[in-house]
Amino acid sequence: MIKRNKKSVNLMVILLITALLVLSGCKNKSGQQDSTSAPEEQSGSAAFTEEDYKEVEEKLLYLEQIVDSYYLDVNGEGPSKDEMKESIYKGYISSLGDIYTEYMDEDTYKAYMESLSGEYKGIGILINTEGINGTPYILKVYKGGTAEKAGIKKGDIIYKVDDILVSTENIYEVIAHIRATEGTVDFTVYRPDDEEYLDFKPEVVDINVPTVDHRMLDDDIGYIEVSAFSGNTAEQLRNALQDLRSGNMKSLILDLRGNAGGLMNVCCNMLDMIIDKGLLVYTVDKNGMRNEYEATTDESLDIPIVVLIDEESASASEVFSGALQSYKKAYLIGKKSFGKGIVQATLELGDGSAMKVTYSKYYLPNDQDIHGVGITPDLEVERGDDEENDLQLKAAIDYLTDK
Repeated sequence: MIKRNKKSVNLMVILLITALLVLSGCKNKSGQQDSTSAPEEQSGSAAFTEEDYKEVEEKLLYLEQIVDSYYLDVNGEGPSKDEMKESIYKGYISSLGDIYTEYMDEDTYKAYMESLSGEYKGIGILINTEGINGTPYILKVYKGGTAEKAGIKKGDIIYKVDDILVSTENIYEVIAHIRATEGTVDFTVYRPDDEEYLDFKPEVVDINVPTVDHRMLDDDIGYIEVSAFSGNTAEQLRNALQDLRSGNMKSLILDLRGNAGGLMNVCCNMLDMIIDKGLLVYTVDKNGMRNEYEATTDESLDIPIVVLIDEESASASEVFSGALQSYKKAYLIGKKSFGKGIVQATLELGDGSAMKVTYSKYYLPNDQDIHGVGITPDLEVERGDDEENDLQLKAAIDYLTDK
């Protein structure tokens, strides 16, 4: 299988100076980021001044306060307050036991926010950042993108970009590196089906990610695929619905397979196009504070709807499909969803960096808590061997044809 460089991610005891580098985003004299070792002495003078140490100590204290104030331990088995404080001072926030709580330096945070906006420089791929065995993989290759032209495929496991070995711990740094590149990047993947490593050179270009794709199927069945809940997704969904309605759509398939989620407000805006009134979802934070999201318009979609979900449908995808299932507005077909029922808040730290921290759990309108459980479809069907033999899509068409 894939070999990964673990020098910087598996250290249980990290020198304080290394933590300072990781958390402050300090750069060496060449301008390159260094998060793996302590700084060298330069001609007998210290690499850091007293002001540098003071600045980083303040950052560490700020991160500690954020964890203490906002962090929700959803499993009830996390570290004590003292252990959390110690983990932060080691620059190892992941030791909180929550893979979703993370510190992002300025470049990483910029790449993360661009991903949510749907407009950025890139090669036209959607990445599952949580990965398989610690290595991210490609969820979707967008049509017409440079990745597709280069030959990169869905399911490819990302091994190396230029000279950077890729892992879940540095994936946003890798994304930032790609977007800062002029020209092409050396992109190495492991392809499980062929059991081999492959090298590509896709060009980095300006792209506007199409998160919604739609077409009309036979028997006036509309089909809409939603790949993410980004800043431009609600508008794209509205345009797709208008186009399909003008084509005399009688029923609809909403495909959320492989959709790892995104922005909660976008998800609720999309639900508001289908559900005309009522509670859509609510969240509860560590202090028991409840925040409700309700339908705010009179819009509704009163036609038979099937939602396709699978094991990679997570977070906002589960809110969307779960709410429709709760109100019996849609029939769910596919496989049980991922089971991510927690919400992260992204808090800017004033210097371009940010911290994404788990701060609440969400619950469906029927009070269902799906974290670690997932949503069970009304009809469980295997997907099939390939896109030409999509048994889940066939089951959806059969269901709607009989309505």
